[in-house]
Amino acid sequence: MNTYDQFAAFLGSRAQRTMPSIKATIVRRLDAFSIAVRYHHTDVVIAHFDGTFTLTSGGYMTATTKARINDFSSARVRQLRGAWLVRYGVTELPFYDGIRVNQHGDVIPDEPRTAVNA
Repeated sequence: MNTYDQFAAFLGSRAQRTMPSIKATIVRRLDAFSIAVRYHHTDVVIAHFDGTFTLTSGGYMTATTKARINDFSSARVRQLRGAWLVRYGVTELPFYDGIRVNQHGDVIPDEPRTAVNA
């Protein structure tokens, strides 16, 4: 499940629902255009109606947080020498809280950033 429509179908008319067999993870409707995947107390993935995603670690850059982001969004976050990286075309950018990706998992640039060639 990693599109707004899939999350909306999972929720049905509910405001939130616990993910079966996935510890400390719920899906919750934020508004008419956004649905979040919450891990513990952080909305790690926000799926938007337009097909984009907002990603946040909440300061907890753990393997499980990264797995939730990868499992429930189009992004592919990987770790290299302790740093999280997200695809940006044929290169990668450093992960930061609030980063947005499109439906293909590519970063949507909101300001100039330095790419990391890995």
